Amino acid sequence: MHLTAQQYFALRLIELYQQRISPRKGFVCAHNALHHEGGCSGFGKTAIAGYGVVKGIGLTAIRLIECTASAAVLQVTSLDPVDGRGHIPAKPSSKQNEGDSAMDKVTQVLAFDCMTQTACCMFMGFC
Repeated sequence: MHLTAQQYFALRLIELYQQRISPRKGFVCAHNALHHEGGCSGFGKTAIAGYGVVKGIGLTAIRLIECTASAAVLQVTSLDPVDGRGHIPAKPSSKQNEGDSAMDKVTQVLAFDCMTQTACCMFMGFC
């Protein structure tokens, strides 16, 4: 496969991120942890190599938005320290208002995710 200079540069930046920054973050890709589909940086490399820089970055931006939504889901479905099973809190804690429950926050993130993906589809011409 022949890469343009822009693709090569973008892929090299992602590789530098993977080698220098990612190992020091202290956490893994939330999308990969939830869906087991590979990390976002690997997805970005594949998208840029396959679709070019502009469309590849657009697809990667959508993936990063999905990763943010996955992180919100993982935060809400944390392990219960008593029984060790994953759970979603049914009621907000006393520190939270009724409208600020954990599920409301996930719903807000997922709604933002959907709106952003729709905007990317309309603006950049791919879905």
